[in-house]
Amino acid sequence: MSDYSVLVGNRIRSYRKQIDYTLDEFAERIHKSKSTLSKYENGTVLMDLDTLYEICQELHISVSQLLEEKAGTEIRTSLSQPMGFFKDTGNYYMYHLQDERKIVRSVLQISSEATSEGNLKVAWYDGISDLVDLHIARYFYRGECYYSGMHINFIFYNFSNPVEKAFILVHNTLRNTDETTGIITGVSGEGFMPVSFKALFSKHLIHDESYLLTSLHPTKNEQLIFKKKHSLLLSSSD
Repeated sequence: MSDYSVLVGNRIRSYRKQIDYTLDEFAERIHKSKSTLSKYENGTVLMDLDTLYEICQELHISVSQLLEEKAGTEIRTSLSQPMGFFKDTGNYYMYHLQDERKIVRSVLQISSEATSEGNLKVAWYDGISDLVDLHIARYFYRGECYYSGMHINFIFYNFSNPVEKAFILVHNTLRNTDETTGIITGVSGEGFMPVSFKALFSKHLIHDESYLLTSLHPTKNEQLIFKKKHSLLLSSSD
């Protein structure tokens, strides 16, 4: 078996589990035996093109999502109209806190492909542990982004549960900076209640844990505004 076969097999397993299919259930959907599907996922047997397309169709993903060698590669292409922090396509790194000290690392992958309304398509790999292969993520969201001057709006739906939507609003600073802030709003995994997080966005990986913790905790000014106005207003990065 090759490393690439194992990589593709791991992605098939990851996407299958995200949509809650057992080996038996998914094998039946692609008209293969459980044993054959297991070999695909372990990378011990190569699949033919027809099977590859059928698997992608059942997983609701593109062939490139399954076959691209390194989903974490930073490839940036300048866009013709959008300005500011998100003026390029490619990978952006997002960080937020799950509790006092647990940092959740994610990647927003902005595509040059547009929707029928003209908005750019975006993939959100949430809770990544492997930066080489983003497909092995805790959750996977699909969505699109709307450029509106000083702010960028992202709307996503959960790959495994399309009913669940999440929203990200980012300050689109026009300064030449590698970082900006925003707010993530969605549904909590605990109690399925509305929840929001302060988030930090970066064009490059940030390894400094202390810096991330300091950046993600509310500033004194943000805490003061919350006490006075009962609203989470992020401090301007401009």
